[in-house]
Formats: sequence, structure tokens, C-alpha cells
Amino acid sequence: MSFQLNLSSKDIKTLRQNPRTSLDLRSEGCSFRVSVAIPYYKKNIEAHYGKSKDFQFNRICENADIPFDFEHFGLACEFKQPTQILLFNEQYVLEDGPRKLAETFGPLIIRNASAVVGEQDASQRNIFPHLSFHVDRGRDHENQYTCLFRDPKDSIHHKPRGTSTVVIANIVAYLQSVKESPAAVREKGRKALYEIFDSENLESAMGDIMLRQPWDAPDGTGEFCIVDNRTTLHASYHSPRKDYAIGARYLY
Repeated sequence: MSFQLNLSSKDIKTLRQNPRTSLDLRSEGCSFRVSVAIPYYKKNIEAHYGKSKDFQFNRICENADIPFDFEHFGLACEFKQPTQILLFNEQYVLEDGPRKLAETFGPLIIRNASAVVGEQDASQRNIFPHLSFHVDRGRDHENQYTCLFRDPKDSIHHKPRGTSTVVIANIVAYLQSVKESPAAVREKGRKALYEIFDSENLESAMGDIMLRQPWDAPDGTGEFCIVDNRTTLHASYHSPRKDYAIGARYLY
């Protein structure tokens, strides 16, 4: 029987109010730790881009027609023992528990876990050019969640991956594009593709305005990264090296 990932309203409230605190939880006989990936995300963005007195974050979001709702960004869940989890049903609809976490915190990272992901997943593997921030689903797609995963039983995926996945909120892509090309300030709405950050020292951005899923858990460890294509963009980060394509499934 697969484990269902459901956090109580109390636990979610605790994480939102104390985002630097990790919670050690136990449910259905499974022990796991949850923690916020990037606490105070909005404040980080304002500090990173708000160098002038004229910088007004909420007004920028409104003028750019890019909503922003994340106080904190990303939630990491790591199981103490290898655990089979239920992430979606046979119709590839994301389960309510993970969906609520993705709506609240954005990217959802799950480590030391595996799931039944369907026979077609073996042929659906993605890798993209370095720092090509994009969305996988257009506005007309109903299945807006991307579920990237590393299968611990796969002959290739069982090894740690040299290529990371990096994720940013839509407004970060806009602000960075304006920083690199001021004419972009006239753009309205989020684009589907941004070629950004290539000339910037990313070490200062990682864990500050950009979430990194390194896929570096030990050999034979299952990992997931779930992102909502409506609120975030993601990219491949080929460091320390370009490596294998990651598994992918698109969920409703």
C-alpha cells in the first residue's frame, strides 16, 4: 500500500509561521522530515532586485500582469526509509495532499521515495539547454503540473545526476530579464521561455531567489520534483556536468 502525503493544517501553519523550522513527522508507519526550501522568498526577491528607492514589488507585479503569492518558496520532504508514495491516480490527477502543498509553497521536492508512475514514463525523459527557463504546458493544457522524477530501480536513474533542476517564480524571470535588458520592462505577462542568468554568479542566487533540486541523493535513491507551470519556470543546470535526462510526467 502506498503512503499518502498529507500534512495537517496545523503543520502547514507551523511551517508558514516558522519557515526555518523542520518538522519530524510520522504517519501510516512512515517517518519523514519536512522543511521550507527558501524561507521569506518575497523578501529575498525584494533585496536582490530592489536596489533603488523606486522599487515597489507589488506595483511591479501589477504592472507586469504577473501575480505572486509565495511568502516562502519550495517544500522538501525526505523519508527516513525508502517509501512508496501515492502522488496521482490512474487518470494522472495529482493527489489532494501534494496539490495543497504545491499551491501553498510552490515546488515540491520529495526524497527517498518511489511511486507507480505508469508504463509510458520509461520513454518520457527530459533534459534542456543550460539555464533555459521554460514552462512545459501551454495555457490551453489542463495538465499543468510537471512531475520530474528519478527512478531508483532504473538502470540509469539509480545513480546521482550531474544536471540539476532549478526553479524560479514567474516574477523572478521577469525581474531578471529587465535587469539584463531594460527594454523588457514594457512586457506584459509571463513569457514561456527566458534565456537568463547565464552571465551571473548563480551561487548567490541558489537558495535565495532560485530553488535547486540537485538530484544528488545516494545511489538507488528515488527523488521527485513537482512544479506548477502556471506559477513557476524551471530549467536544467548542467553543473558539475551535463548528465542523463530525467523522468517526466504531466499531471492534472
